[in-house]
Amino acid sequence: MASRKAAMREGTVAVIALPGGIGTMDELIETHTLRKLGKYGGDLYVLNLGGFYNPLKALLDHFVKTKMLEPGDRALVRFPETVEELLSYFE
Repeated sequence: MASRKAAMREGTVAVIALPGGIGTMDELIETHTLRKLGKYGGDLYVLNLGGFYNPLKALLDHFVKTKMLEPGDRALVRFPETVEELLSYFE
């Protein structure tokens, strides 16, 4: 799994998580950690269609509130609500 996830990130400028299950969460959290540690240089986007990822946004905000995550590290993950909003980041 680790080599597959590394291959998915190789040569990319961004990671986009679509609504998904536990595998998607694993890939997203690992990539966020690597970004935080400076081992991945791309941006992280979580396409929050229909509010699917609202609980994750709330959890990350909770981590900041309880000082388990720095605000700057929280800001590494963007949550566009529509495909159009997501695409605007690449213009």
